[in-house]
Amino acid sequence: GSVYYVEYRTRSGRDYRLRGASPCVDSGADLSNWTVRDLPGRVRPLEGPGGPPTRYDIGAYEFAPFITASAGAHGTIVPAGEIPIDIGGSTSFVVTANTYYHIGSLLTNGADDAAAGDLVVYTSVWNNVRYEGTVAASFAENLAALGTPEWWLAQYGWTNNFDYWETNDTDSDLFQAWQEQIAGTDPTNENSFFQCLDISETNFPVIGKVLRWDAVTARRYSIDGSTNLPESWFELATNLPPTGVWTDTVHGGDGMINYRL
Repeated sequence: GSVYYVEYRTRSGRDYRLRGASPCVDSGADLSNWTVRDLPGRVRPLEGPGGPPTRYDIGAYEFAPFITASAGAHGTIVPAGEIPIDIGGSTSFVVTANTYYHIGSLLTNGADDAAAGDLVVYTSVWNNVRYEGTVAASFAENLAALGTPEWWLAQYGWTNNFDYWETNDTDSDLFQAWQEQIAGTDPTNENSFFQCLDISETNFPVIGKVLRWDAVTARRYSIDGSTNLPESWFELATNLPPTGVWTDTVHGGDGMINYRL
């Protein structure tokens, strides 16, 4: 007869799945909220010859393990989701990173599969499966020699020779591409570069010097000061949010001070 998977939830909240021969109407527990799956894992309705019964008695109990497969951003795992496996059976999962990315980690039942690290494609093989398990993939961006993400360079048309392109100043604004990536500016636009826009003075509500610059999201900023350029710089502020404005209230009354952003 047909083979059925029956899923039910215990009081502890854990899911169990049983396999048995054709169900028959019986005076057992109320199974009206149970879910039946066939061997490929497809959900089937609970129906008998006279329509959908509410009680079943399942024989030939056997645990049918599921492997839960998931992937983070910038890649895939196939198959994905809850994958049913015949007890003692085998299966495999193909992990593939998107272009300009690689496999950062692959966790099987929480343990790192080191063989998958840094690869673009990897097959995780599971043999003699007898218990439920998990396989989870995460992905990391490929970096050029100075740390510039390949995907960032590619969006400006540089899809190979990444180490070369990240050290070029193609827009002649005196900033190389790797520096513009850090600053969040456009390496193909000579008018887009990291700069202090203005230094002004304020007397209210405090006396100070106000610095303004082009700030971008996902960046933090620091400001140093010097009253004697040949000597040294000292830290004024660090880890500033990307608001693009900061007021120096400590040296606001100084006649001369140099800033480094």
